[in-house]
Amino acid sequence: MKQLVYYSTALRLFTDDELLAILEPARAANAAAGITGMLLYVDGNFIQALEGPARALDRLFARIEADSRHRGVLKAFEMPIRRRNFAELPLGFRNMAKAETAGIADPTDLLLLPSQARPAASGAALHLLATFNRVIGVDQQLRWA
Repeated sequence: MKQLVYYSTALRLFTDDELLAILEPARAANAAAGITGMLLYVDGNFIQALEGPARALDRLFARIEADSRHRGVLKAFEMPIRRRNFAELPLGFRNMAKAETAGIADPTDLLLLPSQARPAASGAALHLLATFNRVIGVDQQLRWA
């Protein structure tokens, strides 16, 4: 089993309905392939952590790289793991709107779905997702100043 995290930029901003149209089939496909993870989106930027069987992840990432809805796909890291950070999420998702990211004391709170308690797991993927949130928050503070 392995985990990978990538960044990308949408070719245009997505509406909530368009994001949902992407998420629904992706969640079903991920569940069938034994892949779990979390996708964060803000202002046309994505960061996604994926984990699961190596071959399934390789196939999925090849499809992600070929997807024409985004550009600049950059794999931040890929590594073997013993346990999942997102075991219950075929594809967790947060659309981190400006108002949601500004002033958050603990950025990992944005990685939770409303029904989730604080995750016990930690690791590189959670660290990168939290860093993404902090960078977006700083960028927004600079724009709003």
